[in-house]
Amino acid sequence: MNFYWYRALGCAAWALTACSPAPEETEPVALVPFTLTDSLRQQAQAQPGSPALARTHALLTNPLALPDSAPLGLAAFQSRFSGCSPRRTPVANRHNPEQVDTLIALRCAGATLQLYQVAGGSTLLQGATLTGPGAALALGLAVGQPLAEARAVAKALYLYVSETNLRLLLEDPDSGATVSLYHDGARLTKLTYEGYLD
Repeated sequence: MNFYWYRALGCAAWALTACSPAPEETEPVALVPFTLTDSLRQQAQAQPGSPALARTHALLTNPLALPDSAPLGLAAFQSRFSGCSPRRTPVANRHNPEQVDTLIALRCAGATLQLYQVAGGSTLLQGATLTGPGAALALGLAVGQPLAEARAVAKALYLYVSETNLRLLLEDPDSGATVSLYHDGARLTKLTYEGYLD
């Protein structure tokens, strides 16, 4: 009896595979001009003066669109938002443990910034969360902006762009910086920037 059972199963399996349609031929996927493995440096060499590269550089190096003339001190970040109150925490510099730098949590109306202040040096942006109406990152990415406009800006950059249900994520594999654009399906509701500082 077992012999007949196995033979029946074998015939059924053969019939299913023999009668299944052949897999459809698919067209090759067109590759975007620059992939994750290409660095911004390589892209700059390939297309110097590219407007998309300039916009990408602007977002990654000056995400809050601070004026070029502004010295990078705490006041430059405080002038960008209203009602700011800083909370400072001393921290040992990871490269020189004898040097004491400062982590600053800057809470403002509609924004929270994480800053790293090098002892005797500049203040660097580690992260930002923008939630207030009209609060904006570089390139006009702003809370309340229509999602279609934000998508158009994102897709014109040399960054890896992915989208989940309520978030558009822009990533730079070279620097580790990310920009997240949260939305409600129609408009941006929150923006975050996470930079990498060494």
